[in-house]
Amino acid sequence: MQHWTVGDVDIHAVLQAVIPIPPARLFAGAPQCYAELPDYCDRSGNILMAIQSYLIESRPVRVLVDTCFAESFLRSRNMPDRFDDSLAATGFTPEDVSVVVCTHLHRDHAGRNTVEHAGDWVPTFPHAEYLVTAAEYAHWSEITGEDRAAPECVEPLARNGRLRFVAPDHHVTESVQLVPTAGHTPGHVSVRVESAGAVAYISGDVVHHPLQIGAPEISALPDADVPAARASRHALLRRVADERALLLGSHFAAPSGGYVNSAGAGLAWQPLVEREGAR
Repeated sequence: MQHWTVGDVDIHAVLQAVIPIPPARLFAGAPQCYAELPDYCDRSGNILMAIQSYLIESRPVRVLVDTCFAESFLRSRNMPDRFDDSLAATGFTPEDVSVVVCTHLHRDHAGRNTVEHAGDWVPTFPHAEYLVTAAEYAHWSEITGEDRAAPECVEPLARNGRLRFVAPDHHVTESVQLVPTAGHTPGHVSVRVESAGAVAYISGDVVHHPLQIGAPEISALPDADVPAARASRHALLRRVADERALLLGSHFAAPSGGYVNSAGAGLAWQPLVEREGAR
């Protein structure tokens, strides 16, 4: 289990699965070998994609960033789903979550928003308010395709008044704020955590893999607006580097956290292997 301390805030990774993916299935024009990033690929050259949420303890509020795939997704593919065990390892239950931030409404980020109970779809996190930008909801309402979260993951929240539309720079708590990073989807956001002089960012899908830190021009095939996604990625990574902030990659396999350092005219990834606080 991965855990980080950012000032007075604790952040826990809630891992659902790590899935090997051929680079050509995710990236446009990506190289086939990642020898310089051995923690994030396997021996066959596949990218290791973590499917995970982040639980932020910003006392007394507990904020869950994204909810991974629906329960049925991995089961239908004969893959183990570790979400429940990972959440339990944090010491919290779904009832303890105060707020769910949907960075965007793709199925691997919003699939577990709801769960089927007695033939009805209900919030998985029964006491939580679910936050999404209006632009993201409008985009979700209009698009089709396999990346889109299923209707039962979103519509019951809206129907029951549990889905709240917020600005892309909304303050969730005194320590937790959304950051506009549109491009992957029109209403995509990342999350900034600041406490006691320490700062961390949770990426969402503005960056999918550490490879893109050194080569931010590499685009992910699901990006809805490639130029906008690239601009958001450049801006966020530069901001992370300038602030000496901790970056937590939503899809980064362990170690999922680290620092973005200037390297000549570009940037380089420095994984944080030891469990320590943000500096």
